[in-house]
Amino acid sequence: MRLTPRVLLAVSAVTLVLGNVGRIPGGALGGRNAPIGLNDLLLAPLWLVVIGVVLRGQRRWTLDTTTGWSALFVALASLSTMMAVSHFSMDAGEAFGVSAFLIRWVLYFGWYPLVAACLDVDDVHAVWRHFDSAILCFAIFGLFQVVFLPGFAQMISDGGVGAPQWDVQGRRLVSTLLDPNFAGILLAIALLMRIARVAEGLNERKLPLIVLSAALLLTVSRSSLLALAVGILAIVAARGLKMRLVKVFLGGALLGLPFITLFLAFASGFNKLRVDASALQRLVPWLRALELIRDNPALGVGFNAVPFAQLERGWRTFGGSDVSMDGGLLFVGAMTGVIGLLLYVGLLVSAVRRARRVWRNAQAPAQDRAFATGAAAVTVAVVVHSFFVNSLLLPFVMQLLWILWGSVRVLQRATHTSSIKARSIVRPVIGLAIAATTACTPCSGSLDCTTSPRLDATGTIVRAVDGKGAANVRITATLPNGTAKSTTTNSEGRWRIVIDDAPGDLSNATITVASAGSNGYVVHDAGLTTRTGAGDSQDVGRWMSKATARYQAALIYRGLPLAGATVTFTPAAGILATNVKSPGISNGGGIFELDIESPNDLGTLVGSLHVAHPDIRASDLNGFTIPLEYKYGLPGPKGSVTIGGVISYGAQVLFRGTHEQLSGVPVEFQRTAGISTIESIVRVTTGGNGFFRLDLTPNVSDNIPLFGFGVVGDVVIKPVGLPETRYTNVHLNVYDSLSLRSLGSFAYGESWAWALEIWRNSTLAPTPGVDVEFRQTSGLAIAPTVIKGRTDAGGRVELRSPVHDTGTVIGDLVVMPAGEPQKTIRNIKLRTSPDDNLHFAGVFGFGPALRYQIEVLQVNGTPVVGAQVLWTQSSGIAATPSSSISTTDASGRASVTLLPSTDGEVVGTIRVTPPAPWTAGTSFTFTNLHLATFESGSTVLGTSYRISAP
Repeated sequence: MRLTPRVLLAVSAVTLVLGNVGRIPGGALGGRNAPIGLNDLLLAPLWLVVIGVVLRGQRRWTLDTTTGWSALFVALASLSTMMAVSHFSMDAGEAFGVSAFLIRWVLYFGWYPLVAACLDVDDVHAVWRHFDSAILCFAIFGLFQVVFLPGFAQMISDGGVGAPQWDVQGRRLVSTLLDPNFAGILLAIALLMRIARVAEGLNERKLPLIVLSAALLLTVSRSSLLALAVGILAIVAARGLKMRLVKVFLGGALLGLPFITLFLAFASGFNKLRVDASALQRLVPWLRALELIRDNPALGVGFNAVPFAQLERGWRTFGGSDVSMDGGLLFVGAMTGVIGLLLYVGLLVSAVRRARRVWRNAQAPAQDRAFATGAAAVTVAVVVHSFFVNSLLLPFVMQLLWILWGSVRVLQRATHTSSIKARSIVRPVIGLAIAATTACTPCSGSLDCTTSPRLDATGTIVRAVDGKGAANVRITATLPNGTAKSTTTNSEGRWRIVIDDAPGDLSNATITVASAGSNGYVVHDAGLTTRTGAGDSQDVGRWMSKATARYQAALIYRGLPLAGATVTFTPAAGILATNVKSPGISNGGGIFELDIESPNDLGTLVGSLHVAHPDIRASDLNGFTIPLEYKYGLPGPKGSVTIGGVISYGAQVLFRGTHEQLSGVPVEFQRTAGISTIESIVRVTTGGNGFFRLDLTPNVSDNIPLFGFGVVGDVVIKPVGLPETRYTNVHLNVYDSLSLRSLGSFAYGESWAWALEIWRNSTLAPTPGVDVEFRQTSGLAIAPTVIKGRTDAGGRVELRSPVHDTGTVIGDLVVMPAGEPQKTIRNIKLRTSPDDNLHFAGVFGFGPALRYQIEVLQVNGTPVVGAQVLWTQSSGIAATPSSSISTTDASGRASVTLLPSTDGEVVGTIRVTPPAPWTAGTSFTFTNLHLATFESGSTVLGTSYRISAP
């Protein structure tokens, strides 16, 4: 069989559907396993075909904008990678391992010229049918795998030598890619291309759409579902919301509705219905990528040299961050800097703009426009998906993107030629259409037509107590331009207002409803629109004659509904409200209803809710709020009211390193003692400003008084990628109120706060009032990198800085005493600490010292004890005192401690006067003793003298 471009592409569709099942274990590149996929084996023949076709002149490949952006990106990435090899001192194996990933990117680019230069328009659609069929087979096998092959990835690869360690996914759909997120984006690509055809009005079989959608849902991949949603929005933005598209969505919703409970249970089993650790883990690579971009803005850290950059910073790796880093374009920016990021964005934009030219060309065939729209939507979807999973550089996805972009290039050439031919006949047709349409007036052949928009609104006003029509209620409509008109309801409560020449936008129009004895209420959100047909009136529905609260809620006592309780509401002072009915009585489900009217405008009633029951203590909930409404309808419970003691507490979570209040952090309360509660463990996630709340329910089976007691437990903070932080013996007392009690704040992570003391080496005493600077040289990043301070009366100075990670800060301490040369104490290492305490780094000395010992021995080496040693300076730098006397100790040593004025040396004389049994007046003199200053607080042996025996 002859190896033509179409044959090569057909084969690649087969290798694509085999996915990671077709991986061939390989050796290690740069310390990483490097298996080879079957798709990789096609790269050599791919480039041979491209080079052969282009060199022989069989096809013409023009260097378009996509090729230009790609070439610039490769050039910059190559330069960045070469610099990374030097910067990280990589050996040959590591350098080749890093470069191999850039080479692979370049090789996969070959799919673009193969398609752009070697295919025709008919080939484009035929080739995509191969890939569409391949992905459909991929989905069908995935459905089979969900039912019959749970844990399929572990059946294929157990993480042995040369093979990756795949996460255990159970019955999630992974198909042949062995990863639900990668499988999800592949399915989303096929779905978007088919949905684009539907949006263009082309026929599309329903069964493949159902299979692909079901397979995508069973991946339970939130990033893939988000990518699909964004891609659909891109299609709607490009082609509009067509009725065929709406029908497909509604049909899919109706078809999936009976299975929604099963799907939610399936997704809940994988913790995918809440913000779990998997979702929060995405934040860490984003923050780290931004820090790498900040530190290496021009060229980045090198193409796929991110693992070395993380190692250099002492970051802990998790997930796949030891090989790459999630973040899509952020990851590209971290590798190649801001310049590389802009080049890559330019590449993506060029592809989308080319697709836009095709779908906006009215002369292009519908299937070409649909293909271009789908290709643009797929591009946008992959960019969004790659922020959560590194799919932008995944070979399977890269291959599809290059093929789609190359196909759009082929379609653009064809549509550009056809549009030139069509221009000569388009203009006359448009002219005839304009003439035909302007020949007809808006009211031609119609008796109920009007040429100007107007407000024509009607409705019914009823009494809240029984729903009967309320007569003589005054209705006033006020338009945004100030025009107003009023009417009064008839005996059945009906009304109608018509205002001619109304402005087109009535979003700010209001309707006021005022019954006898009330100020009335104003409705701002009636949804009024203008009418252009006579007799066409907008019915706003049934409204109540007064602002009324038809409030329902459920009473909960110790976790169960409370029946037979009497509930009354007393408005707060200054609030006008009237109870329409008698106090509410809770039914078997604990539900009660209060009907309260207010003569004032819409708003919220505030007051006290009193709950009485013969078997329990009465509860008064102050500050209870009830919203007033105007639409009449069947009321429904608006929540629950807990009485008889509640345990509801709120707190904030802070990141210790920066004192930021972070959202999305998992928190647990684990009960250890106190009263029994239904929930032994409460799991929540922090929201805005790091806030979280804990709600526990006392156990109904415990027949004990709750007030004055509480529950005791541990608050455990479980940030993604960091160790958990546990606060023990946290007390949550029971209380009766609507207010949420505060637990304060809880911190996790590590902080960087140190204190140190500055002493002079010469005196070994703290030095107050000295300016110091800590200058970071390496290690964990801090900002600012220079911390200035001044020692207090005890020579103490504090160093504090926000930190975003854990590690050790390394720097130099510069001491700047007034009128003296500055001194530098180098290589000080201060690590972050898992608490909020200020840690003591120790004492650091500076300045020259003259702290010496003079040793006096007999000729035979015996120490001379009790001898007087007189030091007298004769020359050298200024030092005090110029003369000093000391006495030798048991080891025959005497101290000579001087205070030097600067670095240098002193020269002097030592006179030794030994004790008895030496004859009185005996002395020994030693001249020209040189003592040099040194930077230390130690005592140094200056010299040793030997004297004759007595």
